[in-house]
Formats: sequence, structure tokens, C-alpha cells
Amino acid sequence: MTDRAAVHDTAAAAAEACIRRFTEAMVAEDTPTLMALAEMAVLMGLRGLNLAAHGRVTSFEIGNHRAEGDRHAYDVTMHADETYRLRLAAVESAGTWRIAAALPLGEDGQPREPERTLPRPSLAWMNAPTEWGVRAEPGPPDEGLTLRRINIGSYGYVPDVWPDSTMRPRGAARLPGVESMGYSIYSKAEVWADSCADLYEQGIQKRWAASTNINWDAIERHPGDLERAMVQLCTELAERAYWKSVIIGRWLREISYGFIEVKAFLSADIFDEARHTEAFRKRAVLFGAGLGVQPQTDLYRAMWDAQSWSELSLLAHVLGDSLVGTIYRWGAQRIARTDAERRLFELSQQDKERALTYGRDHLRYLVAAQPDRREELHNYLRKAENAFAHDLRSSPLLGALAVLLGGGANRIREGLREVDRLRADHLRRYLATCQAAGLDRSERVHAELAKYA
Repeated sequence: MTDRAAVHDTAAAAAEACIRRFTEAMVAEDTPTLMALAEMAVLMGLRGLNLAAHGRVTSFEIGNHRAEGDRHAYDVTMHADETYRLRLAAVESAGTWRIAAALPLGEDGQPREPERTLPRPSLAWMNAPTEWGVRAEPGPPDEGLTLRRINIGSYGYVPDVWPDSTMRPRGAARLPGVESMGYSIYSKAEVWADSCADLYEQGIQKRWAASTNINWDAIERHPGDLERAMVQLCTELAERAYWKSVIIGRWLREISYGFIEVKAFLSADIFDEARHTEAFRKRAVLFGAGLGVQPQTDLYRAMWDAQSWSELSLLAHVLGDSLVGTIYRWGAQRIARTDAERRLFELSQQDKERALTYGRDHLRYLVAAQPDRREELHNYLRKAENAFAHDLRSSPLLGALAVLLGGGANRIREGLREVDRLRADHLRRYLATCQAAGLDRSERVHAELAKYA
């Protein structure tokens, strides 16, 4: 054997050993070894071949060898559910052999360029062990296919605890290895309301756009100091809506995906609040007066500091929304000067009624499911009412309402009497909501609120 032939055989043997180690690493899914033996471009090319679609490799054979300049290539047969062949080429660099190329082989034994090979997807998903044959029936044209109508069979069963921490939809088969999303709320009682699916559908069907569904050209400027009071009222309403949307948004990601109806409603609730922020901000600046004074935020600070979803919902959806909803109703009936301005308040109240309904129905579900938490819930409301009372005492809101309801700053005394009636109206709504949910606050309500009973 000549020296050249000996060198050739030695190089071929070294190249074959490199290819064998690399193929063994492929079978073992040994990523560190693969990265040590091949360039990243080679590994990415192999990934693009979607070799996993052939099934798990159980063995391999190294076959034909050919020298290509300083490269040594071997044809490798991979035995899996479907056998396939690769041509792996190795080259020496600085005394180390590495894989320089990896190409699939066709039936004719010739390599095919990876970019011309369409990935072959696995169809294992077609045998998913989920419920088949469950068909949802759409409702009449004005209802359509709602969330409630698809909640049938196993898909409609909402367990008391949904422990899955991934994005797996309720009813879908589990995919092993999917990462946790870090939810912290897995208890149905902590978030559920039987009405949340219907409330979501109502919100979507009755959605409105502040820019086009309000005839801004038809709104008239209030005379004198009434416009300044209107600006202050709208400034407060816009900020209260903004605060609530931000706080609800912080909690939305904490709720497990198993309670999709709740997450869908709360997403719509956030959008409603964003729209109210937009709409009342537009009304405030409509006639060039700018915005008013920043409102007090004692209640919203208490909402921000809430330690559970149920505590937050009591503050936001029961106490806070019952006040804002009352203001919207009085705004439509007593403050608005034109049909266009009245429509602004009416559409906003329509949205607020859904939020208040969720708060009542969630509280009802929680009290029924965990009656031992009644005192805990009363304690949440006691603290919230204290913050709420201080908030109103210090806020420009009551002054703005007094000017608007009285007919001007020079009629503030008459306006304050009307504000007392508004607060009595709010108190009745708030206590009735708690009562309907099974939590009687009539004998426990904060003294500052009780005087309006």
C-alpha cells in the first residue's frame, strides 16, 4: 500500500468514526454532542428536514463511502417507523473531524437539497383522546353560536379546581412537556359567575364606538360654571375607568385558562373601561376647557392592594361600579343637555350594568360554594367602605355633581341636596346587590354611607 493510500484510509476511518458518533448522538437526542460535532448550519438544516415525522430512530447502518476532495461522505440508513437515508460528510480542521454537510437521499441514492424537501408533519394529533361527535347548535339569528351553546358534553363541565397551569383549552388533550404559564388562581369559586358567558356575549353584541356612535357635533356646551363642573365630572369618570381597567388587567393573567368564560368577560370588561376612559376624556376637552383636577384614589388604592380576586371584585364590581353606574344613570336623566350627551351616559351605563351583574353573581356563587368565608368578605367590604367614604369626602366629584344637579355654583345648597339623593340611590343599589348575593350589609354598612339610608 502506498503512503497516499494509507493516508486516505486513515482519513476515511477518522471521518467514519466522526459520522458514527454524530449518528449515535442523533439517535440518543444528545444535543451537546451534536453541537460539538457539527456546524450550526448543518444542525439547522437537519431540523428543517422534520426527521421526527419518520418516528423515533431505533438503529442505523453506515454504508457507501465516497471521497469528495478533503471531505469523506458516507450514506447512512436510519431505521425508524419509516426508514430514511442521509449522506453525511465530514472534514478535518485543525486536527479535528466535524460534520460539514447533511443531505437527505432519494430512492435513487442521490442527495436532495433540503430547501426542496417539504416537511412531512406528524398526524398523531388525529388520534387525540378527546370527545368526538358533540355538535353545538346555533341559536336564532339574533343570538348565533354563543359560548353557552358550545358548553356541552365534556366541554361544558367546569371543575371546582382546574389545576392545569398551561394554555391547554378545557377539553383538549394534554401535550407532554408544555411549559407552565404561572397562573395563581385555580379555584372556580374564586372567580366564577354563572352569568359570565352570557355577559360576554352581551358585551360583544352591544359594543359601541365612542368616536362614531356619539354625535359629538350635537353636544352643546353647558352655560357658565356648569361646563367647568362637567369637565371635572368627566375627568373623574375617565380616570376611574382607567384605574379599573389597569387593575383588572393585572389579575387577568393569574386566572387559569380552564375558566375561559370568566377570562373572556373580564377582557370585555377591560375594553369597556378603556372605551369609557376615551369617551369621557373626549367630552371633557370637547369645548377647549381642558381636563379638571385629578380625583382622589383611596378606593382604587385599596383595589390595587387587594390580595385575592374576590376581594378585588367586591371593591371594583360591587362597590365601585354601583357608584359609577348610579352617576351614569343620573347623568342621562338629570345632567345631559342634549340627546347626544344623554346617549353617552346611557351607553356607558349599559356597559356598567354588565360589570355590576358579574360582581353580584360572582359574590353569590362564592358565598354558596364557601359559606365559611362570609366574615372574610364582610371584612373586605368594611375596609373598602372606609376607603370609599374618605375618597368621596376629599374628591372634587361631589362638588362637581352639586353644581351640575343644582344648576350652578350659586345654587350649591340645592345641588348638595340632590347629591344626597344620588348617594341614597347608590346606597340602595349597593346594599341590594350585596343582599341579592347572600351577603347582608344593611346593619354593617359604614356610618358615612348609612346616613343616606
